[in-house]
Amino acid sequence: MRLHVVGDSVPAGYGLDDPTDAAWPARLPGYVAELAPRDVTVDASTGRTLRDCADRLTSERLAEQFGTGGVDAETWSDDEERVVCVHAGHNDAQLSGGEPRVDESEFRETATELDARLAGSEIIDRHAFVGTVPLLSLDRPGTVPFGDEQPARGVAYDDLLAGAVAVHLRIVTGERDDTETDRRETAGELSTLDDWRDWTADGVHPGPAGHDFLARRVAGWLTG
Repeated sequence: MRLHVVGDSVPAGYGLDDPTDAAWPARLPGYVAELAPRDVTVDASTGRTLRDCADRLTSERLAEQFGTGGVDAETWSDDEERVVCVHAGHNDAQLSGGEPRVDESEFRETATELDARLAGSEIIDRHAFVGTVPLLSLDRPGTVPFGDEQPARGVAYDDLLAGAVAVHLRIVTGERDDTETDRRETAGELSTLDDWRDWTADGVHPGPAGHDFLARRVAGWLTG
């Protein structure tokens, strides 16, 4: 198996002492026997929206990433499973100057478009969208200065993502669960908002415990 993760500052490991070692993608080989550290690649950075991620998941980039450029899918000698995980939406859901950074209709359209593109790809075998972590308004030093409406807005965008894509790995319990996909993909362990109050220092980015939970959540899908 080979896994490529594309996303924002969360899978990039922002805020960790050693993000290359401790972010959730780097933890996956400890939970998935088919993955060695060299089999996991990450393309993630601070501030990216879902549209930014979609722009980085073209057929050309995927062919380059998985080493299949210019080769017909039926003739590839490499029989390893190729998987993509997208982990973004945290920036889309945030308000900037009181206005939405990305409005709901644009976010939903981007998710639908990217899901269809990945589903139709001859380069990868399967893909999933990892659900967003909570955006919490915390009364402690060093936190992101979210308004009172931001936590609910974060939940709403994760619900939009769940309704727009075929495989959505929900992270937090207590959110709306009204699609067949969600019922199938949330059968495993979920976290709570109280968990994330302990797992994040700034209201967004996970600490080691949060990244370990995310790794176990994704590993459950990869091996299921």
